Amino acid sequence: MTTEKEGPGTERAAAVSRPRALARRRRRASAVRFWRQYRGHRAGVFGLAALLLFALLALAAPLLVGSDVDDVTDAPGGPLEGPGGGSRSAPTGSGGTCSAW
Repeated sequence: MTTEKEGPGTERAAAVSRPRALARRRRRASAVRFWRQYRGHRAGVFGLAALLLFALLALAAPLLVGSDVDDVTDAPGGPLEGPGGGSRSAPTGSGGTCSAW
């Protein structure tokens, strides 16, 4: 019967025999190192906070608006009607018809 000593070298040897555990530990150490460096840049942290705020607002938008704007395809007016109403007059108000219409 063999007995193994517990110590710092044994954990490293066990981690080498488990490549996934070693890769996970290296990724975590890299992420921690990145976050420590990133925290030092105030503009970057402010930008990240603003980005997270916009993402949360976008996710919460259905809860923040009324139920009357649920369907964006329910626009007033008829098909192919201009945004100003039914008249197809020139934008200058000269009374002539617009050549694009």
